[in-house]
Amino acid sequence: MKLLQTNRLVKSVASRLGFILPEEQDSRLFSLLVRGATGSIAIKIAFTGLGLLTSLMLARTLEVVQYGTYAYVMSLITLLGIAPGLGLSNVMVRFIATYNRQGEWGKIKGLIRYSNIAVIIVSFFIILAVYLLMQFIISDKSSSTLYSPLLIALLLIPMNSIMNSQGATLRGFHWIVLGQVPSLLVRSLLYLILIVVAWLLLRNSLDVQLIISLNIAATAVAIFLGSYLLLKVMPSAVKKSRPEYESNSWIRSSFPLILLSGMFMINAQTDILMLGSIKGIEMSGIYQIANRGAALIYLVAFSVYSSFAPVIAHLYAGKEIDKLQRLVTRSSRLVMLFSLPIAFSLIIFGDRLLSIFGEGFTRGLAPLLILSISQLVNVVAGPATNILVMTGHERDAAWAIAISTLANVVLNAAFIPLWGMEGAALATGGSIILSNVICIWFVRKRIKIHTTVFG
Repeated sequence: MKLLQTNRLVKSVASRLGFILPEEQDSRLFSLLVRGATGSIAIKIAFTGLGLLTSLMLARTLEVVQYGTYAYVMSLITLLGIAPGLGLSNVMVRFIATYNRQGEWGKIKGLIRYSNIAVIIVSFFIILAVYLLMQFIISDKSSSTLYSPLLIALLLIPMNSIMNSQGATLRGFHWIVLGQVPSLLVRSLLYLILIVVAWLLLRNSLDVQLIISLNIAATAVAIFLGSYLLLKVMPSAVKKSRPEYESNSWIRSSFPLILLSGMFMINAQTDILMLGSIKGIEMSGIYQIANRGAALIYLVAFSVYSSFAPVIAHLYAGKEIDKLQRLVTRSSRLVMLFSLPIAFSLIIFGDRLLSIFGEGFTRGLAPLLILSISQLVNVVAGPATNILVMTGHERDAAWAIAISTLANVVLNAAFIPLWGMEGAALATGGSIILSNVICIWFVRKRIKIHTTVFG
């Protein structure tokens, strides 16, 4: 118990979670889990804060239409970045950790090389396909607000995938917090600094192309840092080994997770892209600010549930369902306690908060209120999706996400022409609630526990 006594934070958390892990469990493993989770939560909070400051800076310096163009292009890049997930970043953590423990150094080197090659090949064909499509669809390129920004932003597709693969590799070597520093912390901070410097030098001359170019520059620095960190922490045996490949195993293991993460991405970007396509680019920017504001309500839940995921798997594997129920109920109520003030602040002072971004963004008040209510329901539902994934019922989670994604697309197509931003918010909020209801039902059916705060 010496390690727990030397870390006040770990000791505090361990005392409050005494009902989760008995004393005879490996205290070193548990303390590392808590420290890694605490570091991850801190980085995610910093990342969210930097993202909001960046959005605020862009909203105040760009016109509403230009910001809408930026939001639309970045959402499209995120959606197009699903396919380079074939770079196996979703499963690199698992395989590298396993190979590292077994001393299979050649397979680690082969997986890293295979991932990088896959990213480059898949990204090349996506960029080529989008470029050819743009030549066919956009006839007057000089007057198009999307052509130049999207053309520049295509570079982010392979860069984002390489950066994510680097982070996955670092986490596979058990550098949990360090693996998130380049992509979440360094890039976000540097991007914000570059925007501020550009604004001080150019003021009203800032445009979308320059902003996206600054994003590319910040990403390049993050990739360089990630490469440096990998060289420092990678075992020398990996560097000296000859690469070995298990490509069939890697693809087979990654395919279900790629589909699941792909559906999450589609679900997250559908409303912004469809709103911009149907009602105009300007609406995308206003709506994105409202969407980001409402997402703050779920920030605490996301951090806590992600941190407890290994403990959920541990308790389920030991058939300790009563302890799992207590963990879920207590954590969901704790999350609710911290999330309610955020939700009430957004609902009561939403118009004032939106006015900080500029007068034009106050038109997003109704979407903010709708999305805030749906995110509050999301908090009330508890960690239903996490439980399904961590207990081996990821297919049930995939079904829930697939149904809600389909509902999201259909409802957006029906509601946006009628009610614009409010219609997009209703469609997205409805799909969030639908996904939670399905996941709650699956957890109750498969595991016999309640995930909500009323459990």
